[in-house]
Amino acid sequence: MPELTVALNEFLIDRAPRSAFHTLWQDIEFLDTDRNGVVVVDANALRLRATYYLLPAADVLVSYYDDRSAALAKMQIRRFKIANGSLQSL
Repeated sequence: MPELTVALNEFLIDRAPRSAFHTLWQDIEFLDTDRNGVVVVDANALRLRATYYLLPAADVLVSYYDDRSAALAKMQIRRFKIANGSLQSL
């Protein structure tokens, strides 16, 4: 249902003054509701690093339990870091 995920993306970054997310959209660095995945967060006193492993929606019903390399080949990986009050895409 790609039209649903497009609508959800638009809702979450709606810049209209009456939108519930109006004051939050500028803080959204990454949004991808067309994929499923996990995020691994690594934090210490100096920085926080988040790595997103995203699998295309068409592949969520495929079992990759015994074939890790096939799963990793299909995944999109996005990395972000927060340090010194600044967010960076890595």
